[in-house]
Amino acid sequence: MSVSKATKDLYKNTLLSLAKTRPLSRITLKEILNCSQTAKQTFYNHFADKYALINYVLYDFVEGIERTHAMRSYEGILSVLDFTKENSYFFSAIAKNDNPCNFPQFFYRWCVNYYISALHREYGLKVISPAIKIAIDFYCHGAVGIYIDWIQSGMAETKELIAETIVNCRPKALAFYFPIDDSHSYSS
Repeated sequence: MSVSKATKDLYKNTLLSLAKTRPLSRITLKEILNCSQTAKQTFYNHFADKYALINYVLYDFVEGIERTHAMRSYEGILSVLDFTKENSYFFSAIAKNDNPCNFPQFFYRWCVNYYISALHREYGLKVISPAIKIAIDFYCHGAVGIYIDWIQSGMAETKELIAETIVNCRPKALAFYFPIDDSHSYSS
């Protein structure tokens, strides 16, 4: 791991830790610096402000999903839900509609791009049919909507039910390209 990545991860972990004790909107740069035991200039060498740090946390989150292909299996979706629940204080704050990071829109756009990029990269598709684009759009709206609603409702439903629902709302048009790992039993 590079020094830059290690420093960014230090700030990420500091922010996630601070978010356990107070609302994200009330966490100050001074608190981040005190808890991380770093200088202001070190922070500014890596981030423009607290919101750039929040965006880094989000990009790190989705890069982990992409790296592990978590959106392609029931277990993968469960792991995303586990991470979200472990960091519920953070995700609850960023899932609010008034958050400047607009996580729901960010995650939706990432989800669409993830599937379209995978079609280009893994299947060599230069042109994606309108039917597949609509299916991707439909699936991403549904999956992200279910996920955001789960966060905003305090994660009351079980993660297993949410994962089943996300798996079961995948359109048949995507099944050829993105089959779900069916080694686990879940209702249809």
